Amino acid sequence: MGSPPVTASKSSLIALDSRIDALTLSLDVIAESGQVDQGFMADDLNRIRAAADDLRVRVADLGVDAGQRDWSRVRHDLRTPLNHILGYGEMLQQDASEAGLAETALRIGEVVSTGRDILKRTDDIINTVLRVATPTQEVRRYANLEGPSGRILVVDDDPGNRDLLQRRLKRRGHTVRAVASGVEALQALEDASWDVMLLDLVMPGMDGVAVLSRLREDHRWRTLPVVMLSGMNELGAVVRCIELGADDYMTKPYEPVLLNARINACLEKKRLRDREQHLLEVMFPVPVVQELLATGRVKPRRFDDVAVLFGDLVGFTAYGDKRQPEEVIATLQDLVVEWERSTRAHGLQKVKTIGDSIMVVGNMHQPHVNAVLACAQVGMAFIRSAEVSGRGLGVRIGIHTGPVVAGVLGEERYQYDLWGDTVNTASRVESHGIPGSVVLSSAAWSRISAIPGVASKSIGAVRMKGKGGVELFRVTSLPD
Repeated sequence: MGSPPVTASKSSLIALDSRIDALTLSLDVIAESGQVDQGFMADDLNRIRAAADDLRVRVADLGVDAGQRDWSRVRHDLRTPLNHILGYGEMLQQDASEAGLAETALRIGEVVSTGRDILKRTDDIINTVLRVATPTQEVRRYANLEGPSGRILVVDDDPGNRDLLQRRLKRRGHTVRAVASGVEALQALEDASWDVMLLDLVMPGMDGVAVLSRLREDHRWRTLPVVMLSGMNELGAVVRCIELGADDYMTKPYEPVLLNARINACLEKKRLRDREQHLLEVMFPVPVVQELLATGRVKPRRFDDVAVLFGDLVGFTAYGDKRQPEEVIATLQDLVVEWERSTRAHGLQKVKTIGDSIMVVGNMHQPHVNAVLACAQVGMAFIRSAEVSGRGLGVRIGIHTGPVVAGVLGEERYQYDLWGDTVNTASRVESHGIPGSVVLSSAAWSRISAIPGVASKSIGAVRMKGKGGVELFRVTSLPD
């Protein structure tokens, strides 16, 4: 929002310029001491001096009658060099202390203190102060507490801000990448996965609002925690970002305690979201989870050529009746885990377990060269795993192929399931099967009968509801 065409008061600008003089004098004293005349400490001191010179120019401009000013933008522009002064000053003070340069650390502390006084004065002049109480000693105690580390993407067009955030975050143990534009940010999201994004609001070209909008439109990044960064303190900008799904908002210069706290909160939020997604992927196939997260629903679909396997543990009921529940569940868990591994290894998908039975499909969400052959190989693996367990259990396997309908049912507890004649027939093939054998319907057998190394023996026709006599085949050999 613009302000009346007036200039800042002459007395306030003189006082502000005097404080900048005091800060520059302190920098001269530090430089003349010769204790920070080389290496990265000298570089940081030069960055602070450059920021002070930049600030002086911007303050001088406030005394010029520029007509209608956007004072929130002026505040943003003043806070950028102040962010550099305070940020580099705090890190330089810490480096000096760690190097045993106590007197230099004290003088740098005076620079930081002067910088904070200048920040307050500029806010007073612009009259758009965000009054945040100085953190108490108890709160500052948390600045040194270790938090979770994460992968953080910093997006800011100002090179000093990028460098400052990158170095500060790396000191906290985070993996950090800093980019200079919205376009680079979107490319960085394509290149790697990130836990938190720190996104500057005001950037040339694609600004922070545009980047945030793109993130929330893409299901891959919709839940990525985003903290907006700006020197602007307009309520409208904050509201707009929150409406678009920003998780938090910080103004420059950044208070290290608050910055760390907000990043830690975002990392915890990301961890919980990842756990939720993992639980969904345990319940549903990955493509179903992606559709559910993107649209909030799963559209029922027909798949025309799906191999369906049913497996059933033979003798498990009697086994369970004679043992404690803990042993029964442990036995079943061991077998199911082995079955899941075999299923994944062959490019198939477990749909569900029901009691001591399992349902597996192939060529549904993931195309498969020969899903029936893979089901037969997995069925053999199921049988072997039960045999080597030494618990006296057998497995009966039935396989059929054809069209199915898949979808999600339920409101309180979702369940992904399959329906159709193919599913019913596969179940009946299993129930008419032979313990310790893989049995196929004639339709399934026709898919693998010509493959070298595959052999079977007909066990005759069995009557099935609605189908009459259906010839079944017991697999006797399969290729390695």
